[in-house]
Amino acid sequence: MIIDTDMVDSLSINEDERSQLLLVISDHLEWDNEYGHLLLMQEKLNNYINFITNDEYKETFDSEFNSFKIIIYVAYHPPKELDNFLAKYNKRLKKKVKYKSIEVVYEFLEGIEDIKKSLENSDN
Repeated sequence: MIIDTDMVDSLSINEDERSQLLLVISDHLEWDNEYGHLLLMQEKLNNYINFITNDEYKETFDSEFNSFKIIIYVAYHPPKELDNFLAKYNKRLKKKVKYKSIEVVYEFLEGIEDIKKSLENSDN
């Protein structure tokens, strides 16, 4: 979970591209404090980058990977600022980490908000 900034939520080998390691961040937080949310995300991402650049993934996988993809699964509709944040973050990554291919993306898990609203309405 995104609040556990020192922990990698999940990792696996990409089924379609076996030379790519997928790292997942589970973001269950709402976006009511956008600035604080992005700071938390940046801290988590920085720890993931350290995990990759320090080769800590080799404790789990004895393979060498050509690329790394960090996928942030967000439960609540993200603000436009997330797109800007990730574009800048990926641009800085390309400059700083030249010897490893790392990409950060997010996916919005549609339906989570609807489920929560439905549960709240059923309590009334």
